[in-house]
Amino acid sequence: MRNRIFFIAILSAVFLITSCRDDYSICNPTKDVRFIGGFYQRISGVDVPIQAPSLSIILLNAANPIYSNEPNLLEFSLPLNQQVDSAKYVLSLGNNQPLDTMTIVYSSQNAPADANACGLYFVHTISKIYTTKNTIDSVKLIQPLINTSAMQNAKIYF
Repeated sequence: MRNRIFFIAILSAVFLITSCRDDYSICNPTKDVRFIGGFYQRISGVDVPIQAPSLSIILLNAANPIYSNEPNLLEFSLPLNQQVDSAKYVLSLGNNQPLDTMTIVYSSQNAPADANACGLYFVHTISKIYTTKNTIDSVKLIQPLINTSAMQNAKIYF
């Protein structure tokens, strides 16, 4: 009888330990909030997605490029810093093409995480985008709110 009680106690302890283990997380750690731009040409009044032959982008005065000669991209994403209200990037859209700069002016605020995430994260609202027009023809802001939805925020025409 004593062995039987000991066996039941051990079995119960093992069951309790394994049933309390957290095999999943209710928090989704992905709170990636990035500006997304796509490349386009206007053909017969229609916006047609087009690949950048070789994309290089660096944040002005930064040491490391965000993109370095990436071939044939239709779109790109850029980080924004919630501690400032603008970011200036240097872009090269292809070999032997003149460089352009793109300045994104925005505001940042905390937003509560959705049901699949925990805590707060920063969202950004774009108020204006400025570019030089060396290779870039124009930029059209299509979605000013930058959040975790991964929607394209601007069309870059060249």
